[in-house]
Amino acid sequence: MNRKLKALLTACVIICTGAAAWAQQKPYEPHAAKVTSITPDDSLKAFLGNLRAITGRSDLPAIEQLLADDIAVITCKPDPLAPCEAGAQGVKTSNPALTPAERLREGLCCPGIPADEITDELRSETIAGLISGAIESGQLSSHEKPGLVCSPAWPVYDRKKAAAIIAAGGASSEYLRYASQAIEVRAKPDPKAPVTATLAPGALVPMLQDVATAMPDGWYALAMPDGSIGFSDMLGLEELVPSGVCLRKDGAGWKIVLIITLE
Repeated sequence: MNRKLKALLTACVIICTGAAAWAQQKPYEPHAAKVTSITPDDSLKAFLGNLRAITGRSDLPAIEQLLADDIAVITCKPDPLAPCEAGAQGVKTSNPALTPAERLREGLCCPGIPADEITDELRSETIAGLISGAIESGQLSSHEKPGLVCSPAWPVYDRKKAAAIIAAGGASSEYLRYASQAIEVRAKPDPKAPVTATLAPGALVPMLQDVATAMPDGWYALAMPDGSIGFSDMLGLEELVPSGVCLRKDGAGWKIVLIITLE
């Protein structure tokens, strides 16, 4: 086979493969997640400031003083189609018969490490690090359960509509994202390519993993509502099932009432 013919055949394979991959994308009805942002009052600002300070020094006893009596520590799958709540099918939930401190220690420390290798220092650093990471964003929102304030932001959306978007986009459910800000989408993964659409804040969109187009670092491909594929390098596409911490205010002040981790 001469070099020119081989090049033509290679190009055909790339183009045809790309066309086949793109042909899998189908139009879908747009749907947006709702995120109700919360501006902290002085009491919540003070609580979060104290929580940052004690997690910064890995002070586990002080963290345990901030737990609600009914705190739940849950582990969910990173699947936006499955409920992520205590007691739901497939969700690992801390034993309510344990004390709040025991629930925290059992739920957050230390998966994959033999019990005889878990030191008090390791336990404290692990738990403090997970809680610190959850509140690091500074973004607060309401939760599906009334009265809870969560960090990072907790999106609320229709799972049936999310499933239809995933099916149309031909993507795995774990790659469905929502836009936390307006996202410009371009015709090619190139900053000079024309902007073909803008995702509004809250818009659900699948991120595609298998496309024929070469993807520069920092770029990703998106299955758009009109059935096309768009590209963006902007930040702001967030997971629909975030690991995080939820708080509640009662007569004793603010308390940690829910901690969510992901498998």
